[in-house]
Amino acid sequence: MIGSFRSSEADGVFISDHDCRAGPISLKGFFWAYAIIPVMLVIFQLVLAPSASYQRDQFMDKRDKSITVSAVEVDEGDAVPIDIDSGSPLDDDAMASGLEANLAGTAAKGDSRDLVIGVMFDRTPKEQITSTWFFAIVFFLCIFMCRINYLIQTVFSQLLFFLHDVGLARSITTTFTVLLPLGGIVGIPFVGYLLDDRTTLDASLVVLVSGVVYGALGILPHVGAQVTSIAIFVFLRPLMYTFVGDYCGK
Repeated sequence: MIGSFRSSEADGVFISDHDCRAGPISLKGFFWAYAIIPVMLVIFQLVLAPSASYQRDQFMDKRDKSITVSAVEVDEGDAVPIDIDSGSPLDDDAMASGLEANLAGTAAKGDSRDLVIGVMFDRTPKEQITSTWFFAIVFFLCIFMCRINYLIQTVFSQLLFFLHDVGLARSITTTFTVLLPLGGIVGIPFVGYLLDDRTTLDASLVVLVSGVVYGALGILPHVGAQVTSIAIFVFLRPLMYTFVGDYCGK
């Protein structure tokens, strides 16, 4: 859903098309056109979105008065049973201790599962914000957002600088404008697979390598390199934003 939201630039494509066909849109018309987006978000939240906020996954196997807790998938025998009174809710301390034991067990076995899940579940807000986990994602997000937004705003100027052809630069920029929202939709199956079925480390490596490759290709004075850079970029953008949300949830 976060990645698909990256397709919200589609209205910009329609406005540009309107400019070409019927002339520029007035400031008032421009404002009301974009006002459709928050209205649609409100409708979505009221009609389709979950009524409860994000909750950590709890996989519980009730047997008599024991509840087996695991926030990640574990092999039979790896889970840690926690005895509590029948009918009483599972508290955070029990969740955290069971999770830590499961993580320790899988780590000791050299397991390839996503060990990032749950490392901050039992921490206070202060401990989370002052942790390296928080600073790492903030640093990453700041760098990538600067790069991404700078490219979006200057893509024509950069293409013109490297290709020295106004017509070609304008043509590729138009293609870029259309591909940018499409990437938020077409790329979602891949993003879902990467974040749901692979580890956070795998996703991090894909984002890192994609960021380096699109940046390197983007400074080469060749049409093929520029087009390839844009193709990688339109998929990387929804992946980056979704990866950050997925990282924070885990």
